Amino acid sequence: LPVRYFFNCSTMSRGRKISIKSILKFPNFFFVVATLIVGPLLYYLDSLQTQWDWSQVLVEGHGMFFDLIVFGILLTIYETRKKKWDRIEQYENEIDDFRPWKADEGVYRIVGNVKRLNKEGISKIDLHDCHLVDADLKNKDLREAALVDANLERANLEGAKLQHANLERAKLTGSRLSKAILDHANLSNAKMAEVQLMESELRHAIMFKAQMQKANMDQAQLEEANLRDANLIEANLRCANLSKAILSESKLKSAVLKEANLTKAQLISADLRKADLRDAIFFQADMADVELEGAKVDNRYWLENLSGAQVKHADLLKNRFYVDREVQTDEIGIIYFEIKIKQV
Repeated sequence: LPVRYFFNCSTMSRGRKISIKSILKFPNFFFVVATLIVGPLLYYLDSLQTQWDWSQVLVEGHGMFFDLIVFGILLTIYETRKKKWDRIEQYENEIDDFRPWKADEGVYRIVGNVKRLNKEGISKIDLHDCHLVDADLKNKDLREAALVDANLERANLEGAKLQHANLERAKLTGSRLSKAILDHANLSNAKMAEVQLMESELRHAIMFKAQMQKANMDQAQLEEANLRDANLIEANLRCANLSKAILSESKLKSAVLKEANLTKAQLISADLRKADLRDAIFFQADMADVELEGAKVDNRYWLENLSGAQVKHADLLKNRFYVDREVQTDEIGIIYFEIKIKQV
């Protein structure tokens, strides 16, 4: 068949003609077409070799054929990767364009680009200063993402991967982060009042001076997290793992720490007034200068038991506080004892 046939034949699906211009637009397609032409031609010439001596022509022809295959494969790989890089750059540029837009449509467009970047295997996304109020980022991959000063109020980040992400000064008030992974994330000075962090993973996370009033961190994993000077007033830390966590100078007034694990935690100068400490583990914790007035405990000998748990500065606490022997009951009828300060 003449070569012209291959460039003018109509496609079966759409009935459009394939032009030389369209082939040159996609070099990998050109190599496929060239291979399909040269291959059968060489086969035909090979079959004639018994009659004519075409050896030199065939040697060159076979060399060209293999060049087409090799360079075709390499060019296809390069073109595929280049297209991917171009798409990634386009999505990132669009996010940058929508960054100052404080409207719902801007939120949808940014989230859409985050989804597309995730499909391309990209999680380290620059979302600093982005307006993402009420954004649906459930189960999204945002590892190492830059979310500094981002507004994520009431956003859905359940199950999101945020390891090593930078959320410094981010607004997360009322957002949902249950079962999210935030290991090694930076949440310093973040506004996180009433945030939902049930069963979330925050190992080694930095939450220095984070505003986490009434945050729900039931069963959260906070091993070695830095919560120094964090505002955790009325926060729910029931069954949370806070082993080796830094809670020095943190505000935990009226917080629920029932059944929490505070093994080797640093609680120096922490405010635990009126906190629920029933069945919490304080083994080898440092409780120097802790405020305990009004805290709820599960037995009358709670302060004495601190020495047995090797709590640092336990004797100083016994000198300042005592457990009231009057039995009290909470709203669901479970008994507790209240810690009171000794009168000088």
